[in-house]
Amino acid sequence: MRIGVDVRELQRGTQTGIGRVVENFISETPRIDPEARLFLYADKTTRSNLQGDRIKVRILRQPATLWFDQVALPVALAKDDVDVFFSPYYKAPLAAPCPSVITLHDVLFLRLGGRRIKNALFKPWARIIASRVARILTDSHHSRRDLENTLGFHSSRIEVIPLGVSSSFSPAARQSSRRVAQKLGLPQDYILSVTNFRSHKNDGCLVRAFADLATSEPHLKLVLAGRPAVSTRELTALIDRLGIGRRVLLPGLVADEDLPALYAGARIFAFPSLYEGFGLPVLEAMACGVPVACSSTTSLPEVASGAALLLDPSDPRAWAEGLRRLLTEEPLREKLIGAGLIRARNSSWRESATRILSVLEEASGK
Repeated sequence: MRIGVDVRELQRGTQTGIGRVVENFISETPRIDPEARLFLYADKTTRSNLQGDRIKVRILRQPATLWFDQVALPVALAKDDVDVFFSPYYKAPLAAPCPSVITLHDVLFLRLGGRRIKNALFKPWARIIASRVARILTDSHHSRRDLENTLGFHSSRIEVIPLGVSSSFSPAARQSSRRVAQKLGLPQDYILSVTNFRSHKNDGCLVRAFADLATSEPHLKLVLAGRPAVSTRELTALIDRLGIGRRVLLPGLVADEDLPALYAGARIFAFPSLYEGFGLPVLEAMACGVPVACSSTTSLPEVASGAALLLDPSDPRAWAEGLRRLLTEEPLREKLIGAGLIRARNSSWRESATRILSVLEEASGK
């Protein structure tokens, strides 16, 4: 089977959730199906370390995104005689010379404020794209219901394929936690959250909850790791008002090779997000043997599957109490750590890639 893949999300110097899906699909496919050939369609900003005996990288001109999607890409697909095209997001050529499978991870873009014009344009465009593709992939049953209710997609065309966890996320990463903490200028005693600081990540709730813990846990710090997608001015002002400026650390984007150790060194991983199509950091923290507290909304109860403390993201006091329990109740910590390790072990990229390949094969008719 000759598979075309849009790999523009694999950008130099950064890693996104979509990028993780693409990268792991590319690495797992040759192990699952040694006869498969991958044609990776990139632009000039894409990482250049993509290689393999049955992998071809095509750098396509992109004077504009629409040109890449609707002109350059279908021409390349035809030239490479591709059997099926896999898009890790909603983009796909309307005139593709082969069946296409797209991915809609969530409908967050329709829920965030301040994007009315973009949202008004996207809904009909998404419906047009969806009407032309063979199948639609999404990460959770919650997201599938959102796609049905928000965009009117029929459930029979949507395949739920949960995300996986890399083997680098494991309790063994704790051996490197002190070195990584020193490298990043972090303390040894901290609660961790991984965020992009957008409004739906609900960082303010966690900051308020942490402020309640500050007096009873004088050595504990809060680490909010991630590259800001928006200004953090409002959040830092809140931190200052609460008088915990020296207790909350923002180290920025953490390198992939350091992230497992950062998780493993944390006392607790906290994820107070208001909306997630999946919530991969929850599984990554579980895989590292860290007790997890996460929101009781959207896909997160599904992802946690009984292995996390679920808390109301609108209630900072409930979060403060939940975090206090995870710090002081050893039986609860041990229960969640054990359940989290089992939950993470049942979530592999090999399984995700196998299921994606099955959908692609069905769509191609091969």
